[in-house]
Amino acid sequence: MELIKDFLIIIGIFVCMSLGIFFLLHSGDAKKKTKQTVQDTRDSIQETNQQLDDVLEQLQEMNAPLEKAMKAVRSFNEKVLSKK
Repeated sequence: MELIKDFLIIIGIFVCMSLGIFFLLHSGDAKKKTKQTVQDTRDSIQETNQQLDDVLEQLQEMNAPLEKAMKAVRSFNEKVLSKK
């Protein structure tokens, strides 16, 4: 009976060690996946920021022509409305 108990203890130790090694190996894979996901998210955010910067630059380039057009519209409105 004592021999069976010792044998089961040794098998239990090996099972626990095997499970520990298994979880350690897979935690490294999960960490790599998480790092890759974070990097992909950062890249996506960086790309979106660049696109927003481009749009902002385009809108700022349009400000001067729009201001000229608004001046023309205002002067036209003043001329038309002042005749009444």
